[in-house]
Parts: sequence; structure tokens; C-alpha cells
Amino acid sequence: MIIVVFVCAGKLVPYVELSVAHSSVLTILALSLERYWAISWVVALAAAAPIVPLTELRSVPHIDGQPATVCETSARRPLHKAYHLGVAAALFWAPLALVAGLYGAVARRLAATSSAPCPPAERRRRRATWGLAAVVASGLACLLPFRVFTAWLILAPPSGPQDLGRTAFYHLLYLCRLLVYLHSALNPLLYNAVSSKFRAAFVRVLLCRRPSPRARLLRHETASSTLRPPPT
Repeated sequence: MIIVVFVCAGKLVPYVELSVAHSSVLTILALSLERYWAISWVVALAAAAPIVPLTELRSVPHIDGQPATVCETSARRPLHKAYHLGVAAALFWAPLALVAGLYGAVARRLAATSSAPCPPAERRRRRATWGLAAVVASGLACLLPFRVFTAWLILAPPSGPQDLGRTAFYHLLYLCRLLVYLHSALNPLLYNAVSSKFRAAFVRVLLCRRPSPRARLLRHETASSTLRPPPT
């Protein structure tokens, strides 16, 4: 059984796509915790590495009958299926449940104190929290179809994709992949909208500037106070 068929020029396309999908979820988790930013990509690249030997190039007839080169990522063996499902559980479903629990707790706390007056700093923190919740929601909307579709391909009988039809199968496949790319394109815009620190860091990167000692101190103080309960 074939999990996903990628029309591509090389075997690294599935690896890059999965690395991006993994890093998107890990970045959302790192944003929620304001920690472990540096290792998000390292974990994503390492977790996607086994996909390379599972991917092979071969020539198959296209819809018009002409030969086309495709990448096929196999999930025929139980060990292959365990890898795909295990990575999805560890790098999508578990972080999703953790982030949902964190923001659920934050939302309840904000709702309980919404009527109480709060200083400007607390209001900015609340706006940032709701903005990050929007980032999480966009990630869920863009990445969930891809995860559900690939899980269905792994668990469905071999006749499942055939019963779906070639045209419908490719439409769903390309839609899920497009949403993954869309999420990666939306992330910088969303982070820019909700985080002044991201905007400042982005400008520093473009101008090749290093952060000042005062900026590093403010970032540390902000991170250490994010999860503190609001004043009563």
C-alpha cells in the first residue's frame, strides 16, 4: 500500500514537506511555552529523516497515458506504518492536545478576570495570548487535513484509494499539500501581527544586527513572567 504519491523531481521532496509540517507544530508548541525554539527544527529534521529511505522514484502512466516520474513513500510493512503513525502521534496529536490544554486554561483564566480592571501591560499580554491562539487555530485548520488524509491512507484497505477514484484522490492530495504550504506562508504574517518581539527580531535579521543586551534582558523578563497568574 502507498501512503502518499508525490509528483516531484527528487526523493527529498517528501522529506522537506514532512520537516516543514513537523517544525510548524513544534514552533507553535515552543511559542506557547516560550521555550525550546532552537531545537524545534533539529527535532523536525531528525524525525523526518527515516522518510528518505522509504521513498523511491519510479515511472508510472499519467492520466493522459504518458509516463511520469513520481515519488512513492511506502507504508507496506508494519514497521513503516508504525513509523508514520508514531511520528504523527508524537509531533502532531500530542502537541495539539498539550497546546489545546494550555490555551483552554489561559482562556478560562482570562474569562474569570475579564471584568476586573488591569494595567496596560496585562492588556497587552491578553491581546498577545489571543493572537497566539489564532496562530494555533490556523495551524490546526491547515495541518489537520494532511494528517487525517495520510492516516486514512495508512489504515484504509488497499481498495480505499481505488474506490475514491484517481481524480478525487489527487484533488484531496493536492489540497492537503497546498494547506501545508499555506500554513508555512501564513506563519510570518501571523507572528508579525501578534508579536512585537517577532517584528523586531525580523528587522534585525534582515539588517544583520545583533540584539542589544537590554533587548535580551527584556526578552528574558517577558518569558519568565508569561505563565504567571494575572494580578488580583
